[in-house]
Amino acid sequence: MVSPGHIRSDNGPEFIATTTKDYLESKHIKTLFIEPGSPWQNPQVESFHNRLQDVPNLC
Repeated sequence: MVSPGHIRSDNGPEFIATTTKDYLESKHIKTLFIEPGSPWQNPQVESFHNRLQDVPNLC
């Protein structure tokens, strides 16, 4: 299985946790963090999150 070269994320606690950082380093995966308050730097995920938030409203 091929690992990605990097993962782009915000600075959320799940991505800055020591366990996560250690795992990514062991797989030679780099992390790229978007600037706080800059969702346009990661538009695909932000779009997904917006749609995901709307799902409970449909039920």
